[in-house]
Amino acid sequence: MFFKSFSVPWLEWGALVLILYLAAFLRFHQLEYKSLWVDEIGQVVAAQAGILETLRGAALHVAAPPLDYLITWLARQVGNNEFILRVPSVLWSLLAVAALYALAKHVTRSILIALIAAYLFTLAPLVVRYAQEVRFYALSIFLTLLCVYAFVRAWEMPTRARWFVFALALIAAFYAHYYIVFILAALVVWASANSWRGFDALAGVLVKASTPYKCSSPRGRTHARVLGFAASLFAFTLCALPWLLFAGRGETSAYIFSPPPLAEILDKPVTGAHIDGAWRAALSVLGVMVLPLCALFGLASLWRTQRAWSVLLALVVSIGVMGVWSADLFLGYFYSPRQLLFLVPYYLILVAAGIDALFRFIFRSRRGWRSVAIAATLSVITFFFALSLRGYYDWSKDDWRSAARLLENARAQTILPEPATLGTYLVYYHPALRAALNTVPAKRVWIVTLDQEKPRALESNVWNAIRLDASPTLNIFYAGDVSEQVLWREAAAFDLPLQVLIYSDLLTRVQQFDPALAQSLARRGRDAMTRAQPPLLDSQQTRLLRKLSRFE
Repeated sequence: MFFKSFSVPWLEWGALVLILYLAAFLRFHQLEYKSLWVDEIGQVVAAQAGILETLRGAALHVAAPPLDYLITWLARQVGNNEFILRVPSVLWSLLAVAALYALAKHVTRSILIALIAAYLFTLAPLVVRYAQEVRFYALSIFLTLLCVYAFVRAWEMPTRARWFVFALALIAAFYAHYYIVFILAALVVWASANSWRGFDALAGVLVKASTPYKCSSPRGRTHARVLGFAASLFAFTLCALPWLLFAGRGETSAYIFSPPPLAEILDKPVTGAHIDGAWRAALSVLGVMVLPLCALFGLASLWRTQRAWSVLLALVVSIGVMGVWSADLFLGYFYSPRQLLFLVPYYLILVAAGIDALFRFIFRSRRGWRSVAIAATLSVITFFFALSLRGYYDWSKDDWRSAARLLENARAQTILPEPATLGTYLVYYHPALRAALNTVPAKRVWIVTLDQEKPRALESNVWNAIRLDASPTLNIFYAGDVSEQVLWREAAAFDLPLQVLIYSDLLTRVQQFDPALAQSLARRGRDAMTRAQPPLLDSQQTRLLRKLSRFE
């Protein structure tokens, strides 16, 4: 009975507003706490000059149309901190929630299914994660949803205005990401299957320039659909071709594609899988079994009531997955679950339809029990999604901001990144470090690596070295021709970022030879916590307080 009340307009819009509020909270939460990571820095660097330079920078990035780079350039005119640079992605993701609701409501004719789909999309951990990055994923998701919605409206009532809106959405989606071609392929297949007679008559329709776009007869409407769709494809081709010719100079990938396991396809694009242990196994069951079964049940249910649009949703998901795999294989690129993010909204519409249909079938006329069962199911999904979201918020990315701060205030004037390209990310945060990169080693040297236990520089030089990591995967070695104890003592005198105290053994090692120095360092760390900007992650604060309490 409760879910039936959504037919009252103010309750429907009230529920949608609450979902949007939750989406905003999840996407703005700790937005500026984490450093920009490799891909984000690459995009910001490409967009740091003028518009033409931004276009050239986007052209040099593989599979990166320029629209989001231009948006990043505009954001840089406002400010250059992490919050401002990431706000556009958050806003696009919020618009995507609204667009998903509109599309789901239109193609399923069910307010309840639309609200469930929007709610699941709001909570989807990997969607939230990439809504907090200076990358094109959130923009691409929103524009592909807008494109499909515009297509559905134009197909149902083929007018010039609606096909024009569809063409604009299609072009914009292309300039956000090339994956729109897989959506377009699904639309072409669907349109061909639903109006093959109209495609046979296309030549005759094109000759008759006076054919009206708004026709009451089935045959006239089919012709209007075909002509409008063909005109949109023609406009799309004309607008996409210049960029394809301009971007043809981009470098190809050096990665090797390998077929992903099932969890990388069904589970991680939705759940994110940001947790470990027993809960990770339960989350995998949800992502690999429960949600796909709900989607299949939803497809079967929609087939009985909304046959055409159910097939379109299934085509978008299936052709999108096959298209991404084929592109990765052809380009020699590595597969990542984030590549399927643009398909998550359509998949979740099917999941939402499946949840609704399953309990309609089980409880039939018992509406009260059906409402309770749907609410309980959503509560279980919310619990597991919340665990994954918590894991994501607690996860520390490669902290280039802290690493650059450490190196800026340190004494050594030589920095050896391995590989050398890592220097770009240090220089982004502190341009003055450029002068210290790749110089001849002196008495002290910094070595910066990613996931590398022993750098090559330590093998070819007679140095002792200590590790002062700024994050779990960003390794910083301080090396020199003196004893390790001297190196630890020197490091304790640096202006250390709190992250170094968290992820390195500095306090423990100093405690071994100078307890008073370790105690002083711990007090400095506690004082720094009160004025840290941006604040530490919640998990980092807990970990640091626990560590400091052992040395004070």
